[in-house]
Amino acid sequence: MTSQTVPGDISALSANLRVNFVIGWAAGMFSLILLLSIPRDVDNVGLFGYSLSRLGLIGVLGFGVLLASVIAFRSVRDTNWLDSFARRLIRFSAKDEQTDIVLWGTGIGLVSSIVFFLAAFDTKSPYLIRISPLVLWFAITCLQIVILSLRFDRLVVPDYSEFFKTSLRSHAALILIILLLALGVRLYVLFAYEVPLEQTRRQEIATLVAKRHNLTFCNTYFPFCGAGNNTTASVEPLPILAFAAMIIVFKTHAEYLGVLIQMILGLASIGVLYLIIRMLLKDHRPAFLGAFLWGVYVPLILETEASLKGEAFFIVFLLLGMFFIVLGMGKKNILIWLVAGFCLGLAALSRSVLIYFIPVLSIALLITPIMTVKRRLMNIGLTILAFVVVLTPWTIRNFNAFNAFIPGVTLSGYNLYRHNHILEDDDYLRYVYNREMKAAQRQLLEDNADILRGDENEYEMDQLYRQEAMEIILANPFRYLLLSLYRFIPLWTNYGVRYGYISDLTWNISGLVNLIFLGLAIFSLVRRRGMRPPEIIPIVMLLFFYTVSYMLVNARMRFIIPLIPFVLVFTSDQIIYLASKFRSTGDIE
Repeated sequence: MTSQTVPGDISALSANLRVNFVIGWAAGMFSLILLLSIPRDVDNVGLFGYSLSRLGLIGVLGFGVLLASVIAFRSVRDTNWLDSFARRLIRFSAKDEQTDIVLWGTGIGLVSSIVFFLAAFDTKSPYLIRISPLVLWFAITCLQIVILSLRFDRLVVPDYSEFFKTSLRSHAALILIILLLALGVRLYVLFAYEVPLEQTRRQEIATLVAKRHNLTFCNTYFPFCGAGNNTTASVEPLPILAFAAMIIVFKTHAEYLGVLIQMILGLASIGVLYLIIRMLLKDHRPAFLGAFLWGVYVPLILETEASLKGEAFFIVFLLLGMFFIVLGMGKKNILIWLVAGFCLGLAALSRSVLIYFIPVLSIALLITPIMTVKRRLMNIGLTILAFVVVLTPWTIRNFNAFNAFIPGVTLSGYNLYRHNHILEDDDYLRYVYNREMKAAQRQLLEDNADILRGDENEYEMDQLYRQEAMEIILANPFRYLLLSLYRFIPLWTNYGVRYGYISDLTWNISGLVNLIFLGLAIFSLVRRRGMRPPEIIPIVMLLFFYTVSYMLVNARMRFIIPLIPFVLVFTSDQIIYLASKFRSTGDIE
């Protein structure tokens, strides 16, 4: 088998591919903005937006499909058309004139946009027209990533036939397939449901922020809220500010864009999870499996991405933070640890429960037997420093608003009281819905009428909720222990917790899947004794901390979803282990 060198100068090829990649993404984002600004009921003004969007997507990106089709058509005439197609594609990508295709693409895009302009008059499904270019944009971008990866993975190959066969089995191709499958599930949700699936509190607050340019909100959580007493810190600021920015820019269609952005973050989290598993276990097989399971994990899409809730921001920043934590172990790189703290800080600004994980993470890093103790302490200090810097503006804002130190939110005391005031009843092993909490709240206000002024702000009411909850918990410690243990069940299965927009069957299947994931992960941890390789110690501590934190306060499956990718680290490891063991047993027999 003879070897052939890939044609073309590598540096020139690298520059061309990078330029194409950047242009493609820029054009795609520009076109996406135009598409999302078009209402469902298309009018003559909206048609102009369609025309411009097709000019960007079809002209710059769609031409790549046409080009590949032409190359494939010419290759079919050869006996070994796969070999010919690969050779022609690589030869074309090595030409210095590659980036000039954009000019030709623009001309073709102009013609195509006119066609779409005319077709839009007769369409009965403008929604489908709006979403189809997004699929094209994503698919061609993935193709660019695959080509870029293949070009630099194998500069010298046995022959083009072997090269093409290997490319189909390459890591980039598999990641592409996983991303496309994950995208397919999300597109189905966009087609099958009217998104967002529900009107969330974060969406309401973001709408008010967009109008008033101030973080204000009134809700039954805080009964004395009014026109002069509506400053809020009841939700984390990062998703609110992101949603508010979308509302300011895109007006009425911002909610739809918010769902799309969350789905894009979900797709990005697949890649980060792949890197974490690959780095921890030094094996691409569980990395691919874990990425696939996470990409098609239905509760992630229906519960966190299809409504404006903010968990998508939390998940991707938490994954990035833990990725840099694992990456930084064994490396003397200050920047890595600063970036880790920065990402964890952004995650905490999306879900404040993470604030209390930092001391646990510090302990985990300190006991992980990698590097010297002095180096470990320095890494911990750098992480905490970056974390604190990110949270400082939010903390200062809350201090100015409430004259109190509030790095998190003002709703933790409310949740503690809501889900634990039932300890005084015999029927206390259950989830507390909002309607029941309203009755308990009225009783609480009546019992404390003599000490309440009637104008308490969020922080003051939160302190009252917390104080009352702690009195009940301390008076019923055994019941609180049983209730906390019971919450493990709804936390992982959503048992006893139901909401109308997702069917009971979906929740039941998802709960069973979660238990299977968790069981396999536990077997993996037992086999690895929870510390082999030592880099998994912070991940194990995160699993333990996060589960216990919600068991102590409030439990439903929505809150455990951000933990699932870390569970899949060990679930995929155990599945691959069992498959390998089964295969070796079969070979022996």
